[in-house]
Amino acid sequence: MWQRRPVGMWAMSVAVCVALLACAAAAAEPADQAGAVAGHHDFTILEADGKYCAKDEATGSIQFTGTDARAVIAGAISAISRAGGGVLRFAPGHYQVMPTNVGGCARGINVGGVSDLTVVLHPRATLEMVPNPALPYRKWGNELFTFTKCSRIRIVGNMARLLGFWDHSLGGDSEATAIVFNECKNVNLEGVQFEKWQQAVRMDGCIQGKVEACIANLEGSGLDLRVPGNNKMTQFILVVTCTSVRVLGNQMVNTSDDSIEVEHSNGVELAGNYIVKNSNDPSFGANCIIVDAQGDKRTCKNVTIHDNYLVPAPMNDNAAIRIIAAVSGSTVENVTIHDNTIDQEGYTGGPGNAANIASAIGIKINGFCTKTDNAVVRNIDIHDNLIRNVINNGVIIVGIQRGTGTKNFVSDVNIHDNQFLDLATVIPAGNTFPISAVAIFSESSSTGTLEVSRIRIAGNVIRNSIPKGINGFGYQAVGPGITFADGCAFTVESNTWLSPSGSFIKDASGSNVLLQHSMIRGNRGYNPVGYISPDPSVGASPCTYTNKDGVPEAVQVSGGAVRAITKDGQTLVPYPLLVDLDPGESITIEYTAAPTIKRWGH
Repeated sequence: MWQRRPVGMWAMSVAVCVALLACAAAAAEPADQAGAVAGHHDFTILEADGKYCAKDEATGSIQFTGTDARAVIAGAISAISRAGGGVLRFAPGHYQVMPTNVGGCARGINVGGVSDLTVVLHPRATLEMVPNPALPYRKWGNELFTFTKCSRIRIVGNMARLLGFWDHSLGGDSEATAIVFNECKNVNLEGVQFEKWQQAVRMDGCIQGKVEACIANLEGSGLDLRVPGNNKMTQFILVVTCTSVRVLGNQMVNTSDDSIEVEHSNGVELAGNYIVKNSNDPSFGANCIIVDAQGDKRTCKNVTIHDNYLVPAPMNDNAAIRIIAAVSGSTVENVTIHDNTIDQEGYTGGPGNAANIASAIGIKINGFCTKTDNAVVRNIDIHDNLIRNVINNGVIIVGIQRGTGTKNFVSDVNIHDNQFLDLATVIPAGNTFPISAVAIFSESSSTGTLEVSRIRIAGNVIRNSIPKGINGFGYQAVGPGITFADGCAFTVESNTWLSPSGSFIKDASGSNVLLQHSMIRGNRGYNPVGYISPDPSVGASPCTYTNKDGVPEAVQVSGGAVRAITKDGQTLVPYPLLVDLDPGESITIEYTAAPTIKRWGH
């Protein structure tokens, strides 16, 4: 068997490369084998003591050799491209790639215009990007693999490692991405371990892509991932302006920014991912998954998020899932969130930042407009999720309007058949916001308004086994506040309320605004039925009575001296009168002596 010699004794030769190939073949597993295709050109990259070569699978010849792994790999890929496609295998070994200057970006393996390329990594292969002393990497983007305008690219990792050199202490002064796809079609990445990168994967302007069964910041990899500044990855994947992308079954721990971010894309599926944020560094955290439209007039639509396990960090206004339309005229629409588990019981990172400890949220829906045009979030379906042990609201609809006079719109949100269990495991002293399973809120920094319409909350189970005063449905508007597009902006029906404390409906506005714009019916454990006390006061004639109680009610008008009672411009008879009013409906009473009004909820 071939024995590795000391570096000083090494001499690169064809015979040695052939021996290396024999060792690689003997160690290879069936999953690493990709059959040759007629008309394609296949290579195996080999390494020993920092020397590299590429073996031509068809001829058995060595075509590329040297100490520069980047040049050897690039040479093999060029040959594959000229042949119209092929397989590039990496045998067991440690491949150090030093980047070069490509248009002001430090790129390692730069691939343009290639089709039908499959890259297969042996489980014991490690590709590492090392700094180029000649490049100011602290100010440059650093990329290990860059694919531009390529098609039918597949990378099979077999749990091989891609190592970077990025250090969190560099902060915003550096960027480092392991694999970048620019304007590519039909790309697939599977089974890769990423370590010491700012970002694992970026897809920009791609059509049809899949990232599956990859791992970022693997626990037990030698890094204490709960220690601030210890090379935590900032982000696992960023998907920008893409169509038909799937991110499936990946694991990521302690990414310090949004773990998965989807910006103004169409047709994205995020499923079966495991995202845990165990950092107790208050500067880290962010969202597990964010779907946003950040550019002017941009749209993000048709996104499905399902069957993920998510543990948000308990600090800095983080959410497990965040939907946000930001900047002028942006729209996020047609987002389905179902069958996810959001559970902070999996958090083991310590107490976090005490000042922000109550800011971890299950699902957050934002209207966030910063200029004069309006931002829109609509057609959001949230169902069959398990949200438990988070220390703030289960689902929150919040407006943050920073442009004076702006108005954001959130409409057609269906929150149904979810389980909200044991929320608000920690409530800091002085908290005034009504923490709830579902909440609507306008921030004090807002200078515009949030308009909401057609919000349905139905069939959910809300259970708190601890007396924390958690509410079912909460409302608070500060600043310019919240407006309602129609008389019944909310429908709250057929929910199950199981809590020893708190209120099923909690309106912190002080003026019963929420109930004025809600239809509340058939909720188990909350039954505003029967006589409603006290009787409302009767104002000067003509007096208008409006149902502000949030439930359908029978209203009786009797006594006094009544001239006429009208509803929707039509006179009601006979008198005394019993009339049914839905929330928001009203009657007008003309009288010479004030009558009595009594109400029964039903």
